Amino acid sequence: MAKHDQKGRRKGGPPFVMMRYDVIDSAAWKSLTPAARSIYLQIARRFNGENNGYLAASVRDLALECNVAPNTVTASINQLISVALIDRTQEGSFTTKVRLAAEYRLACIKCNRTGREASNDFRRWRPAGPATLRAEKDSDCVQPSRAGSAA
Repeated sequence: MAKHDQKGRRKGGPPFVMMRYDVIDSAAWKSLTPAARSIYLQIARRFNGENNGYLAASVRDLALECNVAPNTVTASINQLISVALIDRTQEGSFTTKVRLAAEYRLACIKCNRTGREASNDFRRWRPAGPATLRAEKDSDCVQPSRAGSAA
């Protein structure tokens, strides 16, 4: 039989990652690639309730955990930062004696490193407008030649 505290809540249980509806329903989340969503979940998995802002995650570890290439991890982290779902609180470094993984904070949770409230900037993020997307798409495309036109 499960043990309960004085308020009737269960004690203990396996750890889990909480995904809030406002994050999943945001335009920022919907714009992410599947790899970026996987990377977000692995970074969120490191959160224990008291260490937001100190979530250390190396590119190599994330690549192994998500079964993707290190370049994909780097691109996914940059995408997560650009849509404001995470912030980098400390840059990673790699020298001959010291290897430090970059540290992150989740934007939807209060930062334990600085004490600042959750920024929730991802809620205000919007994708580029259709005119911008069309211009980018047209610039990368090869223009088809028209049959019967004089050259």
